[in-house]
Amino acid sequence: MMKRLILLSVVLALAAPIHAQTGPIPVQFSMTLNKKKKQVSAGYGNAADYFVSSSLRIVVNNVSARPLTGVKVRWGMVQQNSYSSRRPVTYGAEETIDIQPLKEKIVETQPIQTRGREYEFIGKHGESILGYGAQVLIDGKVVAQKTVPVNFNIDFEKLTPIEEESGTRRR
Repeated sequence: MMKRLILLSVVLALAAPIHAQTGPIPVQFSMTLNKKKKQVSAGYGNAADYFVSSSLRIVVNNVSARPLTGVKVRWGMVQQNSYSSRRPVTYGAEETIDIQPLKEKIVETQPIQTRGREYEFIGKHGESILGYGAQVLIDGKVVAQKTVPVNFNIDFEKLTPIEEESGTRRR
């Protein structure tokens, strides 16, 4: 009986610092993809050219009773180009925000332009967004992350700035 009591106290002593380190997560967030499609030409015969402007609206809620400063929000959108054999590119950025206790902060991302041609009988051909996601970091540690589709893998460490390809990304 004494051995069990000692073993239980050792387990509890080891578990206490782990709980203190992880603790409750002080933020919750949601994100929405906003798309605006613009038909630019009637094209030839049964084809029409279009542009789609995609941006994210990320709402970060501070659910703790203390203000949070230096909270980083990283976001990324993975773009595929069916015109070329280029690998998908993850465009994105990082923004630092401060949130008052029990308040929310909204982060509107820069739009990413995709373009293509829509054929009447074949469908769409061109650039498209494969997936998107966001991370919330506090003190350099990821405390929350979401991606769409859910199991989609985005490397938030290797984001391509939107300005890097400003000729085709932003219009």
